[in-house]
Amino acid sequence: MHGKTGSISASLSVLLLSAVACLGAGGCATTSERLVLEQPFAPPSQKYLVLKTRSADAAEFDGRAALLLECPLPAAKDGPIAYSIYIDVPRAVGEFAVGSESEAAHAMVIQRVGALAGKSVFDSGRVDIRRPAFTTDQFLVTIDLRAKDETALRGAIHAKLNDAAIRQFASDYRSDVEALRAATASDGQALTQPRVAGD
Repeated sequence: MHGKTGSISASLSVLLLSAVACLGAGGCATTSERLVLEQPFAPPSQKYLVLKTRSADAAEFDGRAALLLECPLPAAKDGPIAYSIYIDVPRAVGEFAVGSESEAAHAMVIQRVGALAGKSVFDSGRVDIRRPAFTTDQFLVTIDLRAKDETALRGAIHAKLNDAAIRQFASDYRSDVEALRAATASDGQALTQPRVAGD
């Protein structure tokens, strides 16, 4: 009888620890750590891509917050970074519409390689950032973004605090980041550098 009671207690302990772990990971939400990138103007093999994030970083600086999501090509998971998604938001936690206002989110994707290398600035959509229970350096990020060149990006991933990575990217792509953060023109027009399919 004592042995059975001990087994039950052990099982309950495992369940309790699992529940705490789930809460710490954001309530066991279904998060694939993948992003779907749609590019209607691209060749058939690149119109719809499922990207797996190699890194997802977050930081606060200069009075706002930023996210950096980096992904290799789908067929080269161990290859170099092919896509960098940079998102500028007013605060580290909240739900933000993409727009030109100071309280809006600003976002862009930079494709580093291939015939479609270039930048698209998203001018509509939403960014939702939540901090999972019992964490101070983790975030659950859900995005649904669209650009004038018809590029679309959506997905849900976990990000972690990494000030160094954000600042390094902001330094390496200084003009792009500064242009994005300054995209608050009164006419609301996004700064977009269309990417078109190469021959």
